[in-house]
Amino acid sequence: MFLKQLKLNNIRSYREETISFNPGSTILSGDIGSGKSSILLAIEFALFGSSRPDLPAELLLRNGAREGSVELNLVLNGQDIVIKRGLKKEKAGIKQTAGEITINKVRKELMPLEMKAEILSLLGYPEELFSKAKNYIFRYTVYTPQEEMKLILLDDAESRLNILRRIFNLDKYKTIRENCWIYLKEMRTKIAVLKSKIEPVEEHKQNLAQLNEKVKNTALEKKIIIPAIQEVKNKVTQQQELILSIDKQQQEWHQLQHKLKALQMLEKDKQNQLSNLEKQTQELKLEQQQLPIPTGINRQIIYVQIEELDKRRTEFVHQRSSLQQKVSLLQKRIGELQIEISSLKEQVSTILEKENILSTLNLELNLREQLELRKIELDNTLTELSVHIATNSALLNQAQDRKEKFSSLDLCPTCLQSVPGEHKNNLLKKENETIKNGELVLIDLKLRRSQVLSQKELISTQIEELVKKQQRAERIRTELELLKDKTKSLDQKQELLKLTVQDNNAVMLLLNQFKEQQLEEISQQLNEKQTLLQLLVKNDSLNKQLIYMSGQQAEAVSQLTKIKQELNEIVPEINLRTDNSELLQEQRTKLSGLLDQEKSLEVKLAQVNIKEEELIKQTKEIETKISKIKEEESQLIRCQELYHWLDQHFIKLTYTIEKQVMVNIHYIFNQLFQEWFSILIDDDTIYVQIDDTFTPFIQQNGYDTSFNNLSGGEKTSASLAYRLALNKVINQVIDSIKTKELLILDEPTDGFSTEQLDKVREVLERLRLGQIIVVSHESKIESFVDNVIRISKQGHVSLVN
Repeated sequence: MFLKQLKLNNIRSYREETISFNPGSTILSGDIGSGKSSILLAIEFALFGSSRPDLPAELLLRNGAREGSVELNLVLNGQDIVIKRGLKKEKAGIKQTAGEITINKVRKELMPLEMKAEILSLLGYPEELFSKAKNYIFRYTVYTPQEEMKLILLDDAESRLNILRRIFNLDKYKTIRENCWIYLKEMRTKIAVLKSKIEPVEEHKQNLAQLNEKVKNTALEKKIIIPAIQEVKNKVTQQQELILSIDKQQQEWHQLQHKLKALQMLEKDKQNQLSNLEKQTQELKLEQQQLPIPTGINRQIIYVQIEELDKRRTEFVHQRSSLQQKVSLLQKRIGELQIEISSLKEQVSTILEKENILSTLNLELNLREQLELRKIELDNTLTELSVHIATNSALLNQAQDRKEKFSSLDLCPTCLQSVPGEHKNNLLKKENETIKNGELVLIDLKLRRSQVLSQKELISTQIEELVKKQQRAERIRTELELLKDKTKSLDQKQELLKLTVQDNNAVMLLLNQFKEQQLEEISQQLNEKQTLLQLLVKNDSLNKQLIYMSGQQAEAVSQLTKIKQELNEIVPEINLRTDNSELLQEQRTKLSGLLDQEKSLEVKLAQVNIKEEELIKQTKEIETKISKIKEEESQLIRCQELYHWLDQHFIKLTYTIEKQVMVNIHYIFNQLFQEWFSILIDDDTIYVQIDDTFTPFIQQNGYDTSFNNLSGGEKTSASLAYRLALNKVINQVIDSIKTKELLILDEPTDGFSTEQLDKVREVLERLRLGQIIVVSHESKIESFVDNVIRISKQGHVSLVN
């Protein structure tokens, strides 16, 4: 990862600043408190956002500011990346706002947590760090704040080990063990429950044997009942066949009886029918003799006469109706034309009045051009007056300035001699006269401008009135053109009315020729012919009915003869048969007894079947329970084996793996720490190494000593060596991280002597990193690095020089 540029807006002591970074080593130089460390905190905020307690939002936003932002431009894996985060002050406190990440000019807006996840992925940091508030890998490989340089060495051994476990992701083994102990506790409970569940297995086996015996007994009972049921069923079948035979004979006897009664009733009905037909025939003949039909009537002639009369009546009604409708339409059109003519006359009557108004308006509009020319003259005059007023005001202000300058003038600015009082008074008098004259002129100019403005306002009002009158004149012209068109339309309407009245009179004369008496005569003749035709039709109908009655009588006689023959045939057959109803009832009673016996046996068999099914069901339930208990027994064995493996082997294995990893890390770490310490402190009397708790073990002149007993420079050297060793180890162990080529050192030389400062050159050369940023107020280090960025502070604002 390579940092290119950092933009700050209202961050700590910075208002608006841009810092550019180059490859190689760079020093942020400046006095203590100038704002060097603020740049490093801003870089961390851009990458990971604010977090408590290490980097709260309140620590970053400038005092008094409502909003702030950080924009970091960097190169990672050949990609140009821009990260922007913001801060905003609200009632509840200072909050992070939504930020954005631009990768190769592709921009994404993300919430703070989404940005952190995205950047951790880009940097190749383990996903486990997402849920941790502290950015351990960044703080111990890239940038450690000055106040935290010695903190890890001053912590107790257990806290130090826990921190290192988190950095190297070894705390997962502790988490695994803790989770394993929780799981073992749950397994102990589960094993106890399984043991209690398999206890009743013997009792279930005994019950299963008893149920199997009962099932055998029910099978024996069924072997006795089933043959008895089959025997009864055979008897029932025989009895049913006998009953069917007797019932068939009885049904045939009943059918003959019913047929005899039906034929006797049908014979009586036919005799009554013949009597009624004879009576109706006499009545029809009498009615036919009474019809008043003249002799010698031709029906075809009657049809022709009716058709001709009906046609004459239809034509008469149609012609009269058509003339009436035409008269109605003409009279309606006459009324409409009269209304239209009246309206047009009323509208046309205003033409003369409107022409007079238009003539008057045209005379008034001739003055508009003169008024507009006068308005232009007044605008030019106003412009000149405004220029004079501005010029005079400027001269007056200059005179006022000179007067104030002369009043406080004690020495001549040219010769630097004292200014005489008389000369000073003359100058003031001259300026006073100039001011007085200028004020009089200015008053006169402003008065003239006021008068011109009044005249301009009056003329503008007159022009506006003329514009309105011009609009009115245009409207009247348009109305006059429309009225002239309506005058032509009036003449046309009057001519059309005259023609329509003539047509109406002509149609009325034709309508008077169609009199109501003519229609009544035609209708009377038509009714007489239709009445005569109805008598003829009725006579034909009576003839048809008489013919039909004759046929009905012949058919009734034939049917009556046939019925008498059937009666003569059926009576002997009935006398040969007997009524078997009592015998049938006796056999049905016997069948009912057999059916009851069959039902009783089937009920007994059903009871045995139900009992057998219940016993089988109970057997299966117990077998299922036994099978389930066997499964739980197998599960118990597996749980016990798993519990033993986790308790006796797995947990011990996590300790072994963790210890082995820590031993490997410890070996590398100890070598690097000794190497860096020997570079920073060239003293053969001091020997250092790292013990099992990663605590520096220090011997001076052969005697053990603690870290706190070292001098200030020695403490800083030990802290820096520990810091550099930790950087190397983390970069070696965690291959995925992409920040290996970047190192930021915050005041790494606190308490260093001049000789120790020379050692920093060797440290920087040995690191061989792509980009190193050093924060220091030691000017000597500037000669060791490739780039220098100077920070200064003016008032409460930090600036980059």
